[in-house]
Amino acid sequence: MLKYQSKITRDPNLVGFVPDYGQYGSILGTALCDQIAQVVVSIEGLNRLIGAVVAAPSKTPVPALEQLLDDNVGDQAFINDAKKLTGRLVCQVIEYVGGVKVRPGAKAPAGSRYNRGSIYTFS
Repeated sequence: MLKYQSKITRDPNLVGFVPDYGQYGSILGTALCDQIAQVVVSIEGLNRLIGAVVAAPSKTPVPALEQLLDDNVGDQAFINDAKKLTGRLVCQVIEYVGGVKVRPGAKAPAGSRYNRGSIYTFS
């Protein structure tokens, strides 16, 4: 269960969004998978992602979710498959709200729990 569930309300802009989880065997279909998805599609999650893309267009926005994931999911959100799932969902959410992937595989900022991520822009 999420620690601060009241803060993690699905963003109304993502009501029709249906995530494609892909194949992350160790976490697919688990509560961890659902918790990560809930954070990414939340009002606060989407605000952080859009803010990160706009504020730092040359950097990957995934680290903007780190504290939110840590607060609501915990350390499990940063195991390898969980990080991959988070990146996949971030890509889908940003593209759903009109973002465009500029470059995949960009190095994440120093100090981030993520190694790489994509860079996006809004046209």
